[in-house]
Formats: sequence, structure tokens, C-alpha cells
Amino acid sequence: MTTETIEDIPLSTRAEPAGFWIRLAAALIDFLVLLPAAVLGIYFTAYRQNLLLVVLVMLLTACYKPVMEHIYGGTLGKLACNLRVTDEHGAFLSLGQAWLRYTPWLVATVLGLYLNYAMFGQDDFREITGYFEYVEYLQNDAEVVRLGRIQQYASLLPLLSALVMLFNPPKQAAHDILAGSFVVRRPS
Repeated sequence: MTTETIEDIPLSTRAEPAGFWIRLAAALIDFLVLLPAAVLGIYFTAYRQNLLLVVLVMLLTACYKPVMEHIYGGTLGKLACNLRVTDEHGAFLSLGQAWLRYTPWLVATVLGLYLNYAMFGQDDFREITGYFEYVEYLQNDAEVVRLGRIQQYASLLPLLSALVMLFNPPKQAAHDILAGSFVVRRPS
């Protein structure tokens, strides 16, 4: 006879894993939540040309996902979709686990920071006075185009990581496996 309790059973076998589509819906909600920050980033790049404020917006945006998952067990999108990010015991992630889980997004963020630093360091960038000139600059400066492409490819890492969940029963994305985390449906 066994005296195993529910806490002794790994979360991956007792909680309902969240699938790809519900997690995509949560990510779309998070996109809408973070959209004002993206607009601010463009404003401080194209109109005000303030590297410090661009970096501040990017860093605050980068903190959103890991801090929310550490403190609340999910981002606003995940919470709205009744999902929770947990460790193998069903507890909220440690801050270290949450940042480790954020790795695919962090790569794109670091490259984005470098791209902005490189743009702000160029003399012709300072002559930009509006959005359309900014877009033209992004398309015509060879170094910015190269860095921009690298950053765009890096921004695909979260999607590639998420596709891993289609091939394992606990529906863990690569970043979940890396952090030892699970995204599960919250019990009603």
C-alpha cells in the first residue's frame, strides 16, 4: 500500500497541460498589453531620439513576462485565459526560473538593444525627424538592415520554442523544458 499524496505526484501527470492554441491566445493578449510600450519605443526612437528612454522602455517590457510569472503565476494574457505557469510541484516559478524561461525573448531583446545602440551612434540617424524618415532609414542603411534581419530572425525563437510543445505529452515548449516549468489550466 502506498501513502502517496497529491503533492507527491508530479504536476505534469496531475494537471491539465495548456495546449498551443490557448497559449497563443494568451500571447496575443500580452501583445495587446505591451503594444503601448512598443509605440513609446518607436516614439522615443523616431521622434524624440532618446536612447536612454528607448532602453528604459525595452527593459521594462523585458521584465513584464518573467516578473509576472514569478509573482502571479502568469502574464495578464495567461491569467485572462485561466492558465498558470508553475514548476514541477505546482508552485510559482522562482525569479531565476522565470528569467530562464524568458531566454528566447531575451535573445531578441538583447539584439534589439544593440540595434538601437548602433542606430543612435550614427550621425545620419540624428537627422531623422519623423516616422517615415525612420522607416526609410531602417530600409536603406546597410548595417541597420543587417542587424535588423538578425533581430527579426531572433524574434522567431519564441515561436520555434513553442512548436516543441506539439511533440511532447506535458506540452512543454523548449523554454519550459529549459526552466523546468509547465503551463497548465488553472483549476476552477
